Amino acid sequence: MDSRRQDHDEANQAILDEAVKLPATEKLVLVERILTSLSAPDEDWSKAWSKEGSARMAEFKVGKVEAIDADDVFAEREASVQ
Repeated sequence: MDSRRQDHDEANQAILDEAVKLPATEKLVLVERILTSLSAPDEDWSKAWSKEGSARMAEFKVGKVEAIDADDVFAEREASVQ
């Protein structure tokens, strides 16, 4: 294991050692904050999908692509796997 990885692992272990000493309510707050940080949208991802969505809508508005009803898509998919 390289030294940077080992340092990182040791730092994580030190944080965990301190976290387990917290009262249950403080642990819950910590867990919620960690989970929230994981589910926060990535800014680059959000920008990329916003751009993609705008491009798709522009193509739809000028008739370059047609909308397909979701029920039709799901029915076709269901038929293809049977």
